[in-house]
Amino acid sequence: MLSEYSKIDDFQACTKPNRGEETCFKVRFDPNPEPCYTALRAGVPQDALSLVVSGMQSVKIFRTRNTVTSSFGAATRAREFYLALEIPHKHLVRDVAWAPGNYRGYDMVATACQDGFVRVFRIDTPYSEDDGKTWAAEDITSRRKTDDSVAATSMHPRRLSQAPSGIRVEIDKSGTHGERTSTGQPGQIEHTLTELSKLDAHQSPVWRVGFDDDGQILGSVGDEGKLMCYRQMPSGAWAKSSELGMMKTRLTAPA
Repeated sequence: MLSEYSKIDDFQACTKPNRGEETCFKVRFDPNPEPCYTALRAGVPQDALSLVVSGMQSVKIFRTRNTVTSSFGAATRAREFYLALEIPHKHLVRDVAWAPGNYRGYDMVATACQDGFVRVFRIDTPYSEDDGKTWAAEDITSRRKTDDSVAATSMHPRRLSQAPSGIRVEIDKSGTHGERTSTGQPGQIEHTLTELSKLDAHQSPVWRVGFDDDGQILGSVGDEGKLMCYRQMPSGAWAKSSELGMMKTRLTAPA
């Protein structure tokens, strides 16, 4: 039972829907214990938290970066979510899933949409081979310390003034707090997107989507009441592998 907790961050993930508009929202954590090795190489902290959020017709991926905040003149370390990637859709997104098994070197997310399609996306974190760094743990740690140092330096002028009270901070948030974006600040890592597959096996609105524990099988459920299973092919694309449906049988009394 969870008895103690502390808030890490508070931000708006999508715009407010219009009155009477059909809505759907989902939030999923990255199920992997840590970011994939290419993300670490690109500068994502080893203890970074990752979220995929679907709101209406958009899917957004957020990651945390290490920051330094000032409270009553004292600098403290903190984590803040930033928008790593946005995946726009033309129709309502009913469900979203993040695949386990990022040992591949990239992440995958799948979406279930009102238009009847299951879409699978690949997420990469490109990096430069000419930055003089290696895959060694000490280089990854060095990049992390550098980002922390830059963040601490940017906070230095703020320490000269008294930090606002908690009530003042919340009031400021409610009045001017917009959606979280990527602004190129230290620790915000570039992410790229590739659509691997657009699957139309259901031919009807899709309501649920999910990966198995190894990220090898993808399942989806649609309006027609069937469970579709997909597997990834050597090319990287996903294809339907099996289908499970419920059959109604009429019970008859014994003669």
